Amino acid sequence: MPVQGTAFVHADLADRGVLMRSVSLCHLLFSAVVVCALTVVDAVAQDNLAQYLSKDALTVEDQAQMDVEIADRVSSLRDAKESSDRRQAARERLIQTARIGNAKEAPLSYYADRVNFYLKPLLVGEKQAIADDAALVLRGLKHPKSVPSFVIGLSSKFTTTQYQCAAGIRELQQAIVSNPPLCKDALDGLARCGAKATHPALLRAVYRAANFADASSDFALFDEQTEAYADIFAARIKKLNQGATDEINDMAGVRAIAKTAAKADLNTKKKLVTSLAAYYQLIAERYSDRDVSDESIETIRELAIAVEDVMGGVMRSVEMSPPSQTYKDRLKTRRDGDSVRAVRETAAAMADALKAEPFNLP
Repeated sequence: MPVQGTAFVHADLADRGVLMRSVSLCHLLFSAVVVCALTVVDAVAQDNLAQYLSKDALTVEDQAQMDVEIADRVSSLRDAKESSDRRQAARERLIQTARIGNAKEAPLSYYADRVNFYLKPLLVGEKQAIADDAALVLRGLKHPKSVPSFVIGLSSKFTTTQYQCAAGIRELQQAIVSNPPLCKDALDGLARCGAKATHPALLRAVYRAANFADASSDFALFDEQTEAYADIFAARIKKLNQGATDEINDMAGVRAIAKTAAKADLNTKKKLVTSLAAYYQLIAERYSDRDVSDESIETIRELAIAVEDVMGGVMRSVEMSPPSQTYKDRLKTRRDGDSVRAVRETAAAMADALKAEPFNLP
């Protein structure tokens, strides 16, 4: 804890006592951190697999020995049950091997592959603690080999596991952006998960994980990313029309799609615009609904402008002019009869515009 000299000089005796106790506590905490760090270093030094990860290539016998050790560690993870200390120790034992400093690419890839082999079924198992632990270990590996496992884990029955898998994909976006088939598999899995998601944290995690375009300028799967978001939006519209009122959680998705929507092919644009057009109309209904609190209008306005920006970009990309009436100009945070009427007219103008070629919406 840094202490400013002047503050210390002017402190009274009681304050000085507190400060000195704080300094002593900081010293104890620092000492504990050093001990933990040394323990980790010692654990890595004693890792039975270290001898294999330093090799340029593995023999069949090396692989067999590694397999036995990995299987044993996964068994420890699975058998830890509800003991938080045993669970943490089992997770760290699997993760630390992937962080050995002199590990070579080939044996590290083999290690990641075999850990995924054993952990993948646990992600969709019946025990939440085990499923969560498996996902946390795979996130700790930070290896592209884990992406197919994360995709499977997105279908877990546990929201916490799904969240960890979505977060794991997001952390590996840059690592797999040059692998289009793997990116596509990830986007497909995220779309399925997002379409069913009911927890706001999971939905936001899915939206962020699907945003590969933000992770790298080399990303080129504009159709696939746009379609993934379109699928999620379509499912979200159904939920919102059935009474859900959590549209603010879609903000991350709307903002993410802005970068790729205009670059997608026409069929994908049509699919996205169909979903967003329904969203555009829903915003007008929310604004007109007196049961929606005035405090919520600022949030609705923010979302309305984001949706409008995406739709405008898509329309301009097909040489179509967006309507001159916009939510940005007409959706006021202070509602009255005139503003409600203006918002309804704006929604109607957009609906009329999208009846034309090439979208031909009803």
